[in-house]
Amino acid sequence: MASIQTGSGRRRRKAVDVEIPLIPFIDLLLCCVMFLLVTAVWNQLARVHVTQRTDPEEFGISSGPRRVRLQLEVTSTGYVLASTLGDRTPFTREDVTALTDALRARSREDSLSSITIAPDDDVTHGDVIRAMDIALGSGFRALDLS
Repeated sequence: MASIQTGSGRRRRKAVDVEIPLIPFIDLLLCCVMFLLVTAVWNQLARVHVTQRTDPEEFGISSGPRRVRLQLEVTSTGYVLASTLGDRTPFTREDVTALTDALRARSREDSLSSITIAPDDDVTHGDVIRAMDIALGSGFRALDLS
């Protein structure tokens, strides 16, 4: 135990001796450190790498030769798979397997590793997360959110 002794000095005052209980303090500190370590690990496991990117051509900046880019639009009625070539394929919410197959085929034939997910304004957060899960399950390694 740690103690602080102030001594009685020359005057006849009451001696003030205080004992600081260090064991409970150390226990509390160790519990906090363990809690922070555990939550830091869970934070890294639940992480999805998503970048929010804007098109440079919106600002008048040309980016050289145009590449084919895929975009998965999330609407209130379902999904629309579109590309910069101009093709658009709609899917309903129940056609998740057809959407997954189409995404897998596009990722193999174009050797694309990223896809842009573009949700409408009236789409819920859960629908956006579902679209991200579908894209990640189809083989895309990087997601862009616009």
